[in-house]
Parts: sequence; structure tokens; C-alpha cells
Amino acid sequence: MTTAKNGLLARTLERTIGIRYRVAWSILQHYRVAMLHNERSPLSGTIEVDESLVGGIKHGDKLGRGANKSIVVIAV
Repeated sequence: MTTAKNGLLARTLERTIGIRYRVAWSILQHYRVAMLHNERSPLSGTIEVDESLVGGIKHGDKLGRGANKSIVVIAV
């Protein structure tokens, strides 16, 4: 969302992660408000970022990044 030249549309998010339009729109609104908050401070201390693939494994399917799964990125 932050690296796209024109931002991210709710319809694009809806198709990308397979959720309903209203949920995608709500998520994007929360992100936009959070990015515009003037009183936020930069992250400090220990910051951990991780990613994981979500989805089941079918017999004979690819494993790892080539598999048909969704990537979830988490930062704490």
C-alpha cells in the first residue's frame, strides 16, 4: 500500500487476499488514518518482523514460496 504510486484500491485488496469489499475498505481506512497520525513516534527498541505462508498442503503440491498460499507479514 505504501509503495504503490497511487496507493492501493479496496477492490485490489479484495481480490488479492480474498476478503469482502467492505472489509478491505475498512482495513485500508484504518491504515490510512494510522499513516497520517502526526503525533506518532518512530519505532524504537527491539523490532521483530517475520513472514509466514498460510494455507494447507495438498498431496503433490509445491512447497515454500512457489505454493498457492497467502503471505502474511507481522511486525511487533
